Amino acid sequence: MFSKFEIARITKQLSGRSKSFAPIFYVLGEQNRFRILQLFLFKKDLCVTDIANILNISVPATSQHLKVLERSGVTECERRGQSCCYKIRTDNKELRAIIKMIKQTVENNRN
Repeated sequence: MFSKFEIARITKQLSGRSKSFAPIFYVLGEQNRFRILQLFLFKKDLCVTDIANILNISVPATSQHLKVLERSGVTECERRGQSCCYKIRTDNKELRAIIKMIKQTVENNRN
C-alpha cells in the first residue's frame, strides 16, 4: 500500500505528464490527422495537395485537418507562392517523444 507521501508524488507526476501529452493524443486520435503525422516520417515538409493525393481525401478536408494540427502545435505552415506547405514543429518535446515512439513501432513492424 502507498503512503500519503508516495500518493502525492505519483499524483503530481501523473498530472504533469497528462497535461502535456493529452492534447496531442486528442488531436491525433482522428485517423486522418494521425496518417498525416505518419507522412512526415517520410518527408520533412509536405504541401496540402500532396497530402490530399497520398491519403486520397479532398484538399479542403486536408486543409481542415492541417489547421487543427497547426492550432494544436503539431505542425507549422509555410507559404510557397499560392501553396501552403507544412512541417512538424520540432520545438515540442512531447511531440518529439510521440514521433520517436511511432518510428520505433514502424521499425518493429518491418522486422
